[in-house]
Amino acid sequence: MSVVSREQIMTALFTLLSGAYAFQTASRRPVTEANLPSTQMPALFLLDDDEEHKRSDQITPAVRTFTAHAWIFTAAGQDPSVIPVTILNTILDAIDPITDGVLAPNALTNRQTLGGLVYDCWIEGKIIKDPGVISGLGFAHIPINIVVP
Repeated sequence: MSVVSREQIMTALFTLLSGAYAFQTASRRPVTEANLPSTQMPALFLLDDDEEHKRSDQITPAVRTFTAHAWIFTAAGQDPSVIPVTILNTILDAIDPITDGVLAPNALTNRQTLGGLVYDCWIEGKIIKDPGVISGLGFAHIPINIVVP
């Protein structure tokens, strides 16, 4: 596997996630739900976060683990005839590898390589959900790890 840039990796992840659902807005430049009109929701924002580098010895290159965060915003709770969490669950299922979403691994390698750019990419940690029952505006946070050799 050849070395690829951080930007290539994040662009590939963004392309994969933004194609998972019919988002009205998708961007790598996040805004808060307070600054996003409900007509632009559901929305996806991808944030590129921390990196961790580890080496097992002095000869091999470092294994890099990148952390990204997908933020999802919805306005389904503003409609009294809709169960607000339904749209969040549908979007999460479209992304979650367990429900065969876009982060599902390749059947042969059991890894999501973002088209061969990385060693693996997966959801890691707690997914935070606020369906918007009170405010009408829903939110989900999906933590994603990416291992790059």
